[in-house]
Amino acid sequence: MTCLPLEALASAIHDDYTAQAKLDDAIEREFEYRRATVVETGRRAPLERLAAFLVSLSRTNSHEGRDPTVISESCPSVFAAGYLGLSIEDVTALLLELEHRGLVEPYLGGVRLKDIDALEELAGAIAPVRARHRRAANRTQVSGGPHA
Repeated sequence: MTCLPLEALASAIHDDYTAQAKLDDAIEREFEYRRATVVETGRRAPLERLAAFLVSLSRTNSHEGRDPTVISESCPSVFAAGYLGLSIEDVTALLLELEHRGLVEPYLGGVRLKDIDALEELAGAIAPVRARHRRAANRTQVSGGPHA
C-alpha cells in the first residue's frame, strides 16, 4: 500500500476507474462532512463556532499544502463575522479569549493556531472528526499504484 501526495493522485489513478470511484466517494464524504459541520456550527455557542471555523480553515490549509497553523490576513474578521453571524467586535473579543487561553496568537496580520487539538475539543467535535478523517484517509490510499 502506498500513500501519495495529493498533487500526484490524479495522474496515479488516471486509468484506474476503481480508484477514481473511491476518490469521488471520499470527496463526496468530505463535502457532506463540511455541510454537516456548517449546519452544526450554527447551533453552537459563539466561542465554539469560532473554534470550529478556525479548525475548518486549518484543515483546508492542510489539504491545499499550506501551513495548517496559520490563518492568514486573507481571511479577514469581516468574513469570519459574517460567516458566523457575529459582529466584528464579537469576533475580536472571542479571538482575544482564545489568545488568553493560549490557543491562538496574532501572526503577520492573521492568526497562528497554537493548539489545534484544544480548538477541536472546544469545538466539540474532536472524536467524530478525527475518526471520520482517519477512515477517509484510509480509503484514499492507492494500493500499489495505478498499474499494480
